Amino acid sequence: MYPVENGEVSVDNILRLEAYDTNLAIYKTIGDAVSVYIDFCYKHFIDSSLSDDDYKLMMESFLCGAQLTTANYEPLMSAASKLSFHEANEEKAKRAIELRDNLKQAHPTKSDSWIAERVAIKITDELNAQLADDEKKRSVSKKTIQRYFTEANKSQL
Repeated sequence: MYPVENGEVSVDNILRLEAYDTNLAIYKTIGDAVSVYIDFCYKHFIDSSLSDDDYKLMMESFLCGAQLTTANYEPLMSAASKLSFHEANEEKAKRAIELRDNLKQAHPTKSDSWIAERVAIKITDELNAQLADDEKKRSVSKKTIQRYFTEANKSQL
């Protein structure tokens, strides 16, 4: 139970409320699963109305249902993460081209390699500035930036 303004709300009801607010069925599914799990545990450990064998069978069924739910949602989550990853790479490439153009104006005699190295450092710093202290630091290599430059040059032709 979690305290709220006018009383307490259970975890399963918080998840169902989140399902209503976000219109995502996964929250309702998880809320229902938590409710069933609590019901099993109450009947077995407190009420003692559920035998050990029945409890084990119900838990196996519960876990099987959880696996089915995960199996149904996994392709959607995987596709969403790939889309986000792809979009993030496109944003990095756009930012790299923008920084390259600025550096070429400021240093017209410098090589693409020199510019790519500075752009990689700048983008790495920008990415890490958005992270919390306990999160793993990210880096963008000079080769990745050079690849962005090559792809941009090909698309301009």
